[in-house]
Amino acid sequence: MTMADTMADLAQWHEAQQRYWTEFAVAAVTRDGEGTFPPDGAKSPDLMDHLMGQFEPSLDACSDRADADWLALLSAGQVYRRQISCTWQEVQRDFKAHCIAIHAPGGVMPEWRAYRERWFAIAEVAFIRLQRSPEFLEAQRKMLMAWCAWFSRQPEVTKHSVHLARSSAQDAHMAAMSLSPVQIAQTRKEVVWTHGKTTLSRYLPLGSTRAGLGPVLICYGLIGRQTIIDLVPHRSLVRNLLAMGVDVFVIDWGSAGAEDSENDLDHYAIDHLDACVAETCRRAEHPKVTLMGICQGGVLALTHAAVRGESLNGLILSGTPVDFHADNSDANPAHGLLNLWMRSLGRGGIEALVDAEHGLKGDFLGSMFNQLNPIRTVARYAVDLPEAFGDPGLLNTFMAMETWLSDRPDLPHKLSRTWLLDLYHDNALVRGGLVVRGQKVDLGHINVPVLNFVATADHIVPPPCSTALSSFIPPDRYTEHSISAGHVGIFVGRRAQTRTAPEIVNWLRETVQAGF
Repeated sequence: MTMADTMADLAQWHEAQQRYWTEFAVAAVTRDGEGTFPPDGAKSPDLMDHLMGQFEPSLDACSDRADADWLALLSAGQVYRRQISCTWQEVQRDFKAHCIAIHAPGGVMPEWRAYRERWFAIAEVAFIRLQRSPEFLEAQRKMLMAWCAWFSRQPEVTKHSVHLARSSAQDAHMAAMSLSPVQIAQTRKEVVWTHGKTTLSRYLPLGSTRAGLGPVLICYGLIGRQTIIDLVPHRSLVRNLLAMGVDVFVIDWGSAGAEDSENDLDHYAIDHLDACVAETCRRAEHPKVTLMGICQGGVLALTHAAVRGESLNGLILSGTPVDFHADNSDANPAHGLLNLWMRSLGRGGIEALVDAEHGLKGDFLGSMFNQLNPIRTVARYAVDLPEAFGDPGLLNTFMAMETWLSDRPDLPHKLSRTWLLDLYHDNALVRGGLVVRGQKVDLGHINVPVLNFVATADHIVPPPCSTALSSFIPPDRYTEHSISAGHVGIFVGRRAQTRTAPEIVNWLRETVQAGF
């Protein structure tokens, strides 16, 4: 299939959507909304679909114990899915009422896009309300625990079959993306150090001179790939920094496998970060480095700065959770669902979840993030994609994001336990219970200037979880910038391209270069 064929198909899809939504809105007024869900996969796969990958065992080959486990999983899954199904029906009823209201005498009938946008708005509110409800939290907990019980008792051949089923779903997604392939992270760099799966690279300068601000070492987390900082040339934090003369280094943690299951917070935040900081200083011929931590990488950076900060000039953070329970003070109900879900699972539930597959699989993490706002996930493909085909630049960015999202690595077993038990559940980073290499992580021991970027629309790391850092750093060493963006919008957002890098450079000049 050629690109022209693909665009023609998308154009037909777009026209079909226009006809559908016009008819859908009128039909919702005149008959019961039952069975009138929008087309093209609007009812996206739920968490159980992702866990099983549509795999169903043959009960004939199972033991009595396995039979009981499977039946318990089916029962828990039915309760979980029934609440989701009821919410879809609730959305239809609310939308029907909305249509009746706008068709009342004197009402003006809006065009089809207004119907569609209103339907998605109603659905989003309904699903956020559902996912915060005690009934759903309990149903989800029981479903996850039933899955852990069933999966943990399966023979290796069955576990392998489940993983293959998940992979086939991922392969289908990748095949669809291949219609418009996009290369990401293309800014030139050279590998300067490796150890095991960890790689340290230095980006090649774009100009002939450097700004004399010292090296900046970027540390992303292991939940996603660092390639997001250099997504495409027109949405690249790295290129923006290089264009301003910054000497940029980046860590790539590689892809964790079963052989990495014992890697814990000490392994990444102390051992490997120590080596990366030292090598960055050596290569840049500079005594100290500014460490930039992003998302989970921000926690690694904070941990390192608190116990091994002697070689740091400064610390930059973005989308970094500090107080993992501060989501309770965020007024936006769409924010902090992941925090709420982890607390609702309890320690026993988290242990079962992490131990079932000896860590957190990348595809499971992706499905959890998708379920944080399933309506946004639906809209991404039902609305954003077909409309992007009319704008080559927008399509390129869309496909680049999909490429990044689809490449989610696994999280090692020990690090998964620390991440979910010590941090999400126990909030050990602010309560003083986090220990690395026998030393307590005390954020009050960070004695370098800190620049903290907070995304105001971040539903993965709610703003209060990040701004809590201000309680540990003296005001004369702490700078905070809020950007109207989502979790990764600080790097890939259109407005961020003219704001994030300049603010980093200005801060480096005012604090680090000035010799705070």
